[in-house]
Amino acid sequence: MPNISPIFSRVGDIQGSVLLLNAEPSYTGSGANNYCIYTSDPTNGGFVQRIRFKALGTNPADVARIYINNGNGQLVTTTTAPQTPTCVTSTTGGTLPAATWYGKVQALDALGQPSAISSEISNTTTGSTSSITWGWSAPATITSGVSLYRLFVGVGAAASEQIWFTTTGTSFVQTVPFIAGQMNGPIANSSASFTTSFNNNNTLIGELSLPATTAISTAATVDIDYPINMALPPGWRILVGLGTATANGWFATAIAGKY
Repeated sequence: MPNISPIFSRVGDIQGSVLLLNAEPSYTGSGANNYCIYTSDPTNGGFVQRIRFKALGTNPADVARIYINNGNGQLVTTTTAPQTPTCVTSTTGGTLPAATWYGKVQALDALGQPSAISSEISNTTTGSTSSITWGWSAPATITSGVSLYRLFVGVGAAASEQIWFTTTGTSFVQTVPFIAGQMNGPIANSSASFTTSFNNNNTLIGELSLPATTAISTAATVDIDYPINMALPPGWRILVGLGTATANGWFATAIAGKY
C-alpha cells in the first residue's frame, strides 16, 4: 500500500565546509584525521541528501572514505578490555532454561568508545527457573574512566553471543534469556570475534575517488557530489577522511535537512 505517513525535512541543514588535508589510511573511522561534517538533529534526526566535495586548488589524486558514526565516541578507546568474566548459576531467580551459556564483556570509556572484548567463559544452568550472576574485573588500563559495560551472551556453543545486556557496574544478574525487540546482535564469526559494529562506533559506508586537480585562473576545478539519501537517527554523524595526504585539500559539505 502507499506510504500514508511520508517524512519531510522541516528546515534545510547545511553543515561541513570542512577542509580535508591530512592522511587517514585506516578503514575504521577512528583516526584523528577523520572529520565530522554532519551531526543530525539531537531530537528528531536528519536526512542527508549528499556530500559535495570541492577542490581547494591543485591536488594529486586521492580517495575520500565516508563513515556513519552512532553519536558516541569517534577516536581510539582509552581503556583496555575487561578481565575474563566469572559466572555463578542458580536454579532460582530467573526464567533461564537448562543450557550452557557463554559470555564476554566489553567496556565503554568516558567518551563512549568501546574497548576490545574480553575472553569468553561458560557455565551450565539446570531446570527452567535459573539465573546467572556474571562478574568481571575492570580493565587493567583506564585512562578516562568507564561509562558502561556490555555483557554479550550466547547459548549452546562457543562464540555464539548474539544478545547483550548493559550495566554501569562490574557484575550483572541475568534472569531472562533475551531482551524482546533487541535487534542487530553482535553475531560472532568463525574466528570467534565480534563484528566491527561492536568494536567501533563507526561504519564505513562508501568511498569516493577524488581526481587530480589543477588550479588555474581561467577554469573551475571539479565539483563532485556523493549521494547519501539516508535518514540518520538523532545525534548520529557523518565522518570523512582522506586515504593519503593531499596538497591544498578538499572541502566537504553535507547537504541535509532536519525533521
